[in-house]
Amino acid sequence: MHTHFASIELSKPIEKKSPPIIDLSADGYRNSDGSLCNFPVVEAIRRAIAMDVTLDHEYLPIRGLDSFQDAVLRLVLGNGSPAIIENNAICSQTLGIKNSFRIAADFLKSTDRVANTVLIPKQSDSSRIEIFQAAGFDNIKQYSVLAFFEDSHIFDIDAFKRATNDIPRGTILVLSPSSQYPTGVPIGHAQWEDIATIIISKGIFVIFDVPYLGFGTGDTAEDAWAIRYFAKLGLTFMVAVSFSENFGIHDDPTGALILVAENTVNASNCASQIESIISASYTNPPQQGSRIVATVLNNECYRREWNRTLSEVYDHSQAWRKKFYELTRIKGFSKSWKFVTQQEGLFIFTAFKAEKIEYLKNEYSIAIREDGAINISTITDDNIDSIVRAFYEILD
Repeated sequence: MHTHFASIELSKPIEKKSPPIIDLSADGYRNSDGSLCNFPVVEAIRRAIAMDVTLDHEYLPIRGLDSFQDAVLRLVLGNGSPAIIENNAICSQTLGIKNSFRIAADFLKSTDRVANTVLIPKQSDSSRIEIFQAAGFDNIKQYSVLAFFEDSHIFDIDAFKRATNDIPRGTILVLSPSSQYPTGVPIGHAQWEDIATIIISKGIFVIFDVPYLGFGTGDTAEDAWAIRYFAKLGLTFMVAVSFSENFGIHDDPTGALILVAENTVNASNCASQIESIISASYTNPPQQGSRIVATVLNNECYRREWNRTLSEVYDHSQAWRKKFYELTRIKGFSKSWKFVTQQEGLFIFTAFKAEKIEYLKNEYSIAIREDGAINISTITDDNIDSIVRAFYEILD
């Protein structure tokens, strides 16, 4: 008898180990007990939806809830964006940011308007590489976004210029619009203007990677400044954005894929192709997450409360950055950790190599991410002294 699966090899197993005593690798904004934080306005809307007997459970359109799509376009591109006014922008609801990237990769692979080359930051989620590989891109390169100085980490514009110096036109570039995920390194407006000049001169196609909109600066408009600037310049690009994190709806993963085209006709044609790609994967996205997001974004009172929560998350993160740095200073670290206070967003980027990360886990039961980042909301009054002491002992 012919066997279809005899040559299939065992996939790399997912390690099942006892959880570390101190887990700094978790995603999402966390409470002091390690649980995911519930956003008050979101919880209120969840309850209201559960009690509303008038709501139906009908299939959504393939590209998602209309009110969600409209609200997301305004949130990311801005109310007065020329891309919205001229109907050059489309939005598709997705099952989270990874799904956004997969749809984008499949769509771009199906066109002849981009090159086979993809540039992805070294300091980024490894799934981005895996997704483009799965979509058939076989020339994936990584570039560094960081320059290291004694007491600061900054965006390395010179390294960016070198990385984009000798690439084919139509190269796909993945880039965060704010607090470069997961390094937390901000890019100033003037640097974005330089980046845009390079993008235009090299004919690069950008996909903005936005997993934590609003967590970077506490202000969604500022976090999206680069995206809005690109739209103002009339550039074509895509945006992969998550709402699972900044709404605390991890159990209802919700994302969006925005495409900004040259004109209305091109935008409409792209929408039809993206719809075909989605329909080949699933019938339609679920309602719960998009309904929550749309309800918040389309109601002025809810929107203000959500913005207030984002601001509180940012303030909390920045306060802990200062506290962490102060403890490293008191402890007498031989090298300054002041760079921690200059980073933004949910993560502290330590730049630890694999050996130190493994040593921390084995010797101190402290887990940090493989890329060397730690979730700042997992640092608490109960564990901060142990963390600083462990870092000191492996570094000094």
